[in-house]
Amino acid sequence: MAEGLVTNDYSEQLTPWRGLFLFAPPFVLLLAALLVGGASRLNPIGLMVAELFGVVALLPALLRSPDLGYRRPALAALALLALTAALPLLQLVPLPPGLWSALPGREPLVHAVSLIGLPSRWRPMSLAPDQTSGALLFLLAPAGMFLAALQCEPKQRAWLVLAALAVALLSLPVGAVQVASGQNEHVQFYAAATPGLPNGFFANRNHQAAFMIAAIGLSASLLGPWELPLGLQRRPLVVLGLMLLFAIGAAATLSRAGLLLLGPVLIVALLIMQARMHGLNRWLRFAVPLAAILAVAALVLVLKGGAILDRFEQGSGAAGRVSILPKVIAAGQTLQPLGGGIGTFDMVYRAVEPLDEVIPEYLNHVHDDYVELWLEGGWAAAALIAGLWIWWGFATFAAWFGPVRADAALARSGSLVVAGLLIHSVGDYPLRTPALAVVFALACAMMLPTPTLKRSG
Repeated sequence: MAEGLVTNDYSEQLTPWRGLFLFAPPFVLLLAALLVGGASRLNPIGLMVAELFGVVALLPALLRSPDLGYRRPALAALALLALTAALPLLQLVPLPPGLWSALPGREPLVHAVSLIGLPSRWRPMSLAPDQTSGALLFLLAPAGMFLAALQCEPKQRAWLVLAALAVALLSLPVGAVQVASGQNEHVQFYAAATPGLPNGFFANRNHQAAFMIAAIGLSASLLGPWELPLGLQRRPLVVLGLMLLFAIGAAATLSRAGLLLLGPVLIVALLIMQARMHGLNRWLRFAVPLAAILAVAALVLVLKGGAILDRFEQGSGAAGRVSILPKVIAAGQTLQPLGGGIGTFDMVYRAVEPLDEVIPEYLNHVHDDYVELWLEGGWAAAALIAGLWIWWGFATFAAWFGPVRADAALARSGSLVVAGLLIHSVGDYPLRTPALAVVFALACAMMLPTPTLKRSG
């Protein structure tokens, strides 16, 4: 590792009231988003609550102007956030009739407007301005979390992690009740949730699995130089127990993506933990976690092995999602290089869906957020996605191999959570729920040193 140490020597000492002023908004935002923001659609109250608390978290973050100093990754992250917000904003700017009608993929709309005799007028680039406006407002919650958590000191970030883990723990018995209740819809938190499945505080089990996987990664960050309830920061076996509980919770959902991610995430989380597993000799640091993982794996296989194999053998849902990709890509190509507008996938796909495939249910998302964002945002969205992965790569390298940091566990844990959610997005859309978007934003902030940290040594 490179020499040098980033310590907890803050250039400005926060008074208790000032510390509370910075910490309380993201803390409340995180709890609100996790408890009522577990659906990507048909959840106006949850969206409104998350966005409102996002504004509350943004205000103190914007009022304070910390010195970002040498932290180029932080500046790059802020630039990515600004560009992400700018994309739907630009798609809402009204364009003159001549320019709007010349945009790729607008020919059917131009023809329809002329047929019904509507007058020419200025129109935004987005095919569904209301949906694009909603997508812009959706950014309030994750943006508020990122900017607020970016200014929190490591101990405050650890407490935010603890809050997220408390909700994850609570979701385990909730999921158990949902399974035990069978077809009873009253124990589900959303009307769109499938009865009899462990959806927790989410509208579907895939997002519950994503949350459990993220909770495993977050758990690894608890072992750090800060005080937590029950001395958790000094109890690696308790933290390991939490991780294994979340692993069981993820496996219980039978989500294919969750099952595929479970092993790699557990391994990396243990690598993060083992450096701070004081009180155990070198061999026990690896032997104890390995034995625990094997025991849990055996338990899961005994209880759920048949159901897991059935999920992968059937694959009907996954096959159906893959089968529509060529149609989605073909529709997206007609809208390039600008896309149809963030949030317009539903409208675009309905216009090209073959009549013989039309069913009462409708496809609200592609189940591949990269393809969906490309369709909606064009080349600009693709560039932002590439920029996010590049930023993650540099920040991850700094967290693992850069100057030694007192908050290294937080940074490495954040890197793991971000990677897990981005990989999950290849086959789903977890970041379109306020709950997981806020967890993602927190993890991004965890990867970066706090603005008031100084180099020493």
